[in-house]
Amino acid sequence: MKLRYLAIASIVVAFGCTAPDPNATTELPPPRDVTSFRALDGALGPSCGSLDCHGQPGRNLRIYDVTGLRLSKDDISGVGVTTDAEILATYRSFVGLEPDLTSKVLTERGAQPERLTIVRKARASEVHEGAAVWPEGSDGDRCLTSWLASKTDVAACEKARALFLPPVKQ
Repeated sequence: MKLRYLAIASIVVAFGCTAPDPNATTELPPPRDVTSFRALDGALGPSCGSLDCHGQPGRNLRIYDVTGLRLSKDDISGVGVTTDAEILATYRSFVGLEPDLTSKVLTERGAQPERLTIVRKARASEVHEGAAVWPEGSDGDRCLTSWLASKTDVAACEKARALFLPPVKQ
């Protein structure tokens, strides 16, 4: 009897430990024109993409930006500009967190954005080590939620970006 249970348990474990299909894919929401993400990306980089935050390769949300993690091994943090490839990689990481839900929020023109983890964490209505990076109603929050609504508030994005950049020395 014990051998029978051991055999069944072995089979269950074997099937439970199989490797994922390397050819499996997840459909992400179709990228809108990447330029529409550019303003949000510009705010995400300095506020959330530092090397000790989401600018780390091991994070679920990876932000590629000139101020942090670079996509190419040839690019150096703090040197140059954020590349189009980095903006696209950040976009994919952003929507890949909750692809179905993100697609739904985008389709619904930003209705109930707090359904998304990224909105809740930015507002700190959900535990976030970085605290409230973009409290509800802040420029960063308006940048994020306006992008989700397909009406990007570029001015709010620029203000959110400026809050996290060091002042320019004269």
